[in-house]
Amino acid sequence: MTDHRGKIPGVPPHILKSIFRPESLDIVKSIIDEQLEKARQVLFPELDLEEFYLTKLYPSSPIYALLKCFVFKSGVLDEILCEKFINHLKETLGDEIFFFNSPFVRVTFPSLTSNGKNRFDNFSFGSLHYDFYEGLDHRTFWIPLHEIDSSTGSLIYTTDLELIKLCGLGLEDVNYHSGKNEGLKELWPLVKERCQTILCKKGDAVTFKKDLLHGSSYPVTKPRYSIDIRFFSKNDPKLEKVKKNYDYSCFVKTFIPLENLKDRIKKEFEYDLIQFYKMRDIDNYYAKLLRLNSRRTLSYGKRILKKIGDHLKV
Repeated sequence: MTDHRGKIPGVPPHILKSIFRPESLDIVKSIIDEQLEKARQVLFPELDLEEFYLTKLYPSSPIYALLKCFVFKSGVLDEILCEKFINHLKETLGDEIFFFNSPFVRVTFPSLTSNGKNRFDNFSFGSLHYDFYEGLDHRTFWIPLHEIDSSTGSLIYTTDLELIKLCGLGLEDVNYHSGKNEGLKELWPLVKERCQTILCKKGDAVTFKKDLLHGSSYPVTKPRYSIDIRFFSKNDPKLEKVKKNYDYSCFVKTFIPLENLKDRIKKEFEYDLIQFYKMRDIDNYYAKLLRLNSRRTLSYGKRILKKIGDHLKV
């Protein structure tokens, strides 16, 4: 399939109405809150909850990567993989489905900063980007855990051709969040003007394909909790090429069949957490897993791991 990123508009997202039970989403949110509070108690007991959110949770914070491990290890997919959702997956992708093991837990607060210190814009939590994982024809599912309106901020996207061409393969936000990229700042007024916002009810999910240029906005007065996960067909024509780029152990860890996903995902993230603490070559492993690119951030991450490892006695 041709790569159309930066060239033509993608297909707009689709809202799946009332696909999840509100009670199940409440359970997922409570798991996230519980794990966030544990992280605060173990890592930064000297901070109250508000200061913890303000200074330690920001788009590139390693706390988010660790939070993801703990949340999925705690069984949130037991609540997400309901009969109605599985039926939709099979109707869309067929009976043989893989889960792409790169889920995200996103908790964003009105006080969220760009880097733990400052906020350089009041619009975007992250870059405008494509979910272009290995070129697979997957489906992304963005699952907010409550109603999404103007107070919570939301998923944003664009089908505007001029903006799409300006963004190319995606609008890189690393320098933007450091406040150093003046050229990128100049583009934000156009982003605000040309992007559309998703509004949805509790229990809805938003699904879209790899060709959609999208991002997310800051909450205004209420926090926003969401999970995003990805699935694709086992018959995807790109899959054989992807297999050649992975060794066997990495492939089976990254691409998990739907039928045994609930149990496998808990084990995979538990394994990741144990490896965080036990591997001697932690520099390379940690940098790769959390996509860290600076010594300072890596050192900070290693101190976090040691605190959690000591707490869990692993």
